[in-house]
Amino acid sequence: CNISLAGICDLERYSKVIDFWDDVYGFSMKCMKAEALKEAFVETVPPEKVLTDSAVVTDINLRTCNVNACIFSSKFKLTANKDGTLTAVAAYFDTFFDLENSVEFSTGPHSTKTHW
Repeated sequence: CNISLAGICDLERYSKVIDFWDDVYGFSMKCMKAEALKEAFVETVPPEKVLTDSAVVTDINLRTCNVNACIFSSKFKLTANKDGTLTAVAAYFDTFFDLENSVEFSTGPHSTKTHW
């Protein structure tokens, strides 16, 4: 299982989630922006919103791993493929099952949507 990151440019989503706090029913709640930036969201990222290449940050053997495999740090580099403003970093995983009939799927933005 590979865990990867990619840079995202989604100004509309950013405005909805972050700029929303500028005026909440007539009240300035700008102090909430910093907290909102710390929140993670689980959602589908349209492929046209991807701004960078992807970087694999860890590879986990699902047959032999334990909970410690989920604790890692990684140096990585994302290179922009087009002009835009980086508004988020998406994390996703690719899973590979080496069986007689190989099976693999990805939760990445360029792949078919899964139940994950």
